[in-house]
Amino acid sequence: MRSSSALAVTLCILASICRLQTAVEATFLKKTVQITHYTHETRGGPNGTFLLAAGTPQQDLGVGAAFGSFVVYDNVMREGASPTSQMIGRIAGTAVGVVKPSSTPDNNTRVQIVMQHIFGEASQYNGSTIDVVGIFFFNPPWEMRVPGATGKLRGYTGYGLCQPISQTTGAPPLLLVYRWDFYLTKTEDF
Repeated sequence: MRSSSALAVTLCILASICRLQTAVEATFLKKTVQITHYTHETRGGPNGTFLLAAGTPQQDLGVGAAFGSFVVYDNVMREGASPTSQMIGRIAGTAVGVVKPSSTPDNNTRVQIVMQHIFGEASQYNGSTIDVVGIFFFNPPWEMRVPGATGKLRGYTGYGLCQPISQTTGAPPLLLVYRWDFYLTKTEDF
């Protein structure tokens, strides 16, 4: 009788440990998602999506924001690099030239960006946003922080990599295309 009682107690303890382990694993279950899309930015012309709002008027917007410049943008988000690919949303934000070229080893301005990737109706993430914060410098790919997101992506954080893909040459307006690869993780609480 004693051995059957000891066996029952042992089985109860093992069952409790298994339930506790399952509860701990479920509490910290992580979901990951990888999202790729393209920014189409038009600099100049009547349909420009990139505007120097403050700073040096002589600045060449072909190279971006100079130290002390403040830029606003509302770019098109597409599924692919082609200007005819499906539009899936917009990318809106600001950029500020924050570090003087003379204080950087490569003699280029560093640009602080704050932006939101806003997914539209043609996207599987319709109504969702990804917030992006970081510093662009002139050695891509650029790695940016994703402190949060909304909608179907609520609770996800991580990072995004941005790589220039193409740039038109010749007469304005200048069209720049960037590839964004996001790597996001969400910890589920049950």
